[in-house]
This record gives sequence, C-alpha cells and structure tokens, in this order.
Amino acid sequence: MTGTTELRVIDADTHLTEPVDLWTARIPARFRDAAPMVRFDEASGSWRWVIGDRWCSMVGNYSMAGWKEFPPSCPPTLADADPACYDARARVAHMDAQGIYAQVLYPNVIAFEGHAFMAMGDSELKLACVRTYNDYVSEFASFAPERFVVLTTMPFWDLDASVAELRRCHAMGHRGVLWAATFDKHGLPDFPDRHWDPVYAVAEDLGMSISFHVGVGNTAEEIEQAIRALAAGQTHLDPAVQQRLVTAVLDSASPVPSTGALTLPDDLTPREVEVLKLIAAGLSNADIAEALVVSAATVKTHINRIFYKTGARDRGQAVRYAYEHGLA
Repeated sequence: MTGTTELRVIDADTHLTEPVDLWTARIPARFRDAAPMVRFDEASGSWRWVIGDRWCSMVGNYSMAGWKEFPPSCPPTLADADPACYDARARVAHMDAQGIYAQVLYPNVIAFEGHAFMAMGDSELKLACVRTYNDYVSEFASFAPERFVVLTTMPFWDLDASVAELRRCHAMGHRGVLWAATFDKHGLPDFPDRHWDPVYAVAEDLGMSISFHVGVGNTAEEIEQAIRALAAGQTHLDPAVQQRLVTAVLDSASPVPSTGALTLPDDLTPREVEVLKLIAAGLSNADIAEALVVSAATVKTHINRIFYKTGARDRGQAVRYAYEHGLA
C-alpha cells in the first residue's frame, strides 16, 4: 500500500462492475443461449443488460466513478468507464492512490437487477448465474486477497441451495453474505422469519457476516420509479423504508401542549415542527404532503414560514437548525 496514512481505512460499501461477457463466457455451455447478456436497445439507443425476457439497466449505469457528467448520464460502454470499476489491478492502484486499505465487495447487476434473475423460469439457470458470479468475484479478489472482503451472493429463492452455496463460497475465501431486508416483496418470508434460520446458523458457524444493502431486493416497478425520480432531479425512498421512517419520526415527536407551557424554537408552530422533522429525515415536499395528508402547496407554505422564522436559506440549513435544536 502506497498511501501515507497509518490508519487502515476500509471501504465498507464498494461495488464491482460485472464484465459484459461474465455469463456468456463463464456459465456452463448449456445455459449460454439464455444467459444474461448485453445487447443494443434501439428504442433507447443504449447498450443494456438483458436478463431473461427483461431489458434492464444500461451497461455503464453502475460505473459512474470519475464520469464527466452527472446522473442520469453514464458511460455508454465499459470502455468509457474507469477501469478500476471492473479491473482488479486498476482497482488496487485506485485504492492505493486514495489511501484505502481494503474494500468490501458488493455486486451490481446481479444485486440491483435481482428481480430479473428471480423471474427466470429455469431454476438451474438461476443457480448457475449466481455460482458464476461468485466464482468471478473470488477470482477478482485473488489478485490481492488481503485487500478485498468478498461477499457471497445467494440464490435466496432456494433455501437448500443457499446453504450449499454459502458453504461452497466460504471454502473459496468469502467472508460475508449479501442479504436483503425486503424478501417479503417477492413472496418470501421477511428476513427475521425463522424460515431463514438454516442460513443464519451456517453463517454463524462459519463466522461470516450478514451484510444488508438498501438496493437489494427491490422490484422492477420500484427501480423504474427510482430512475424516473432521480432523472427528474427528485429524491427517492423505498416505499417500505419511507413508511417506517415517517412512522418513527412522528412517533418520536413529543406532544406539544396547547397551553403556552412549552416554547417552541423561534415561535415555530407544532405543525411547522412536524414539517421540519420530516425535512431533516430527508423527505421531499411530496413525501411530506403524503405523510401529513395535506397538499403540496400547504407544505411549501409551511417550509417558507420555517425558513423565515429560522433564518434558513435552504433545506440544508433547515436540517442543520433541526439538529442544533434537538428536533432530529
């Protein structure tokens, strides 16, 4: 490691971009005609992943590091992306330049497009796709095994296959498990359900961490909504996460007496305090309107009053105000 810092900085959430021929070149021959592949989409004028019968993300969508433009623009091909996104030697050189000792490796396509893999009708093909990726990430990390923490991608739709894959990958040097908190969206038991105990028991026996990722387990519809929101310059929260967040924020709010017993900061009204809490929680105006069952125009009026009373010039300053006054 060439960095000058004495601290061993570990990047706990980094991603590995899958090569365009990962499955077409590596999966057993009998599956190759149906394997995930990159094809040119005439409708969008872009190279995209095709998984089963679903057109998925653009090939450069997960390789934004160092890209010259802001999202939703992305490298049109991997040849246009930073090689450190997919090449082990270039990745280690990048880590050295940034003073990063080690990285925990998460997948991209097979995680974020998990809905498409699940929709494949051939169970043997699905399992082969998972095993092919796990073999690949093991090979990638072997370039500098002390610098990478490898996570096992699981065929979670098949409990027995998941346990078997966990044991197989541990033998290859994997040290953790990629997991999701949203299995229930796909008709599977929620992650705390006793259904998953065999996986958790084996992971515990093998000393492998369970690593959750917010982007794993979303449905195709939710991913499309997120892409549209981000392309329009809006924020996006997973609906389940949003509901839990709003509930937690509102439940944590101390009741405000109708008398003058409690003085709110800068004469904010109870409703303005509610809005400010939700701003600090990261919700958009539309999200706040839905949570409080009011119109977007009403939310905007509240926000303008909050800015006036607190002296905040933007949402960032409003969030800071909320934290300084114990409202977040």
